[in-house]
Amino acid sequence: VEVNYDKREAVFDNLDTNEKVNLSYNFLHVTPPMSSPEALFSNTDLTDQQGFLNVDSLTLQHKRFSNIFGLGDCINLPPANKTAAAVSVQTAVLKSNLTSLMSGSPLTSSYTGYSSCPLITSRKTCILAEF
Repeated sequence: VEVNYDKREAVFDNLDTNEKVNLSYNFLHVTPPMSSPEALFSNTDLTDQQGFLNVDSLTLQHKRFSNIFGLGDCINLPPANKTAAAVSVQTAVLKSNLTSLMSGSPLTSSYTGYSSCPLITSRKTCILAEF
C-alpha cells in the first residue's frame, strides 16, 4: 500500500490479520491495481465476477457471445497477459479467429500465453522479463 523509497521499505496490508507489514527490499517491481473500464465493468452479461471481459483463454472469444472477442487489459486472463507484448501476440490470434468466424470457419488460432515486461532496474537500465 506504500513504498518508503528512502528506507527501501515496502508496506503491505496483511489481509488475514488486517495489520500493516513492513518489508525491506533490494529490488521492487510494483504493478498498479487493474480493472476494466466502467462501461464494461458494469455489464455483468459480458464480464466475470471480477469485472473483466469473460473470454476463452485460447481463442480470446467471449464464452457466452460468439461475436465478441477481447484482448489486453480488459480480459479475464492473468495479469501477466496484460502487457503490450501480450497484446501484440493476442492481436494476431484475435484477427485470425475473427476472420474465421466471419467466414464460417472453425477458430484455429490459439493464444499461447506469451508475455514480457520491461523491469526498470535503475535510472539508466532495465531488463526484459519474458514469461
